[in-house]
Amino acid sequence: MFVGALAVVMLAGCSTPGDLKKNDPTISISSNKTSKQYALCVFPKWQEERSTSTISETEDGYRLIVATDMMTDEVLEIGRSGRGSKVALYQRMPWSKMAGRGVIHVFTNHLSTEIWTRVAASQGVPLDEGFTLELLLTSAGMLLVLSELNYRFIETPLRQRGAEIAQRKLRNETTPAPAVLDTEQLPLK
Repeated sequence: MFVGALAVVMLAGCSTPGDLKKNDPTISISSNKTSKQYALCVFPKWQEERSTSTISETEDGYRLIVATDMMTDEVLEIGRSGRGSKVALYQRMPWSKMAGRGVIHVFTNHLSTEIWTRVAASQGVPLDEGFTLELLLTSAGMLLVLSELNYRFIETPLRQRGAEIAQRKLRNETTPAPAVLDTEQLPLK
């Protein structure tokens, strides 16, 4: 039972486009471009950054997805709205934003093995299946802590910076009217 629970924790980072859309979008804007124009403008740029990007037509417009084998990283929904389009960017949830998890996982496994090899040696016994639970708990604990630190201090600032850059680029669209952010109007100075 414990091993099953541990497997669920280790796979918690897996996500689908539907999982991402359960939460509020990271960015939500309106554009004067049609959904097709917007999708065809953005998609090549996404492909430059991530060759695994895909585009599909939906009932209301288009969906762009960036994913790996196990996880959907980002979903861009582009739907029809009046004379233009409404765009929403969804990204993985904070607790599952573990892009560095693969590297962290290898590190925690090696560190856990090193720690328990030294403990076993100090007790004069070999590191064998008797240490399985200790190895798993140590590795899983370090994995969760380091993944959270990675998310808070590396991924979140990088994603915020990326969102700022994306918003700046969206405001500089080549259409006659600029993109309108889906937020309250700011007072004019």
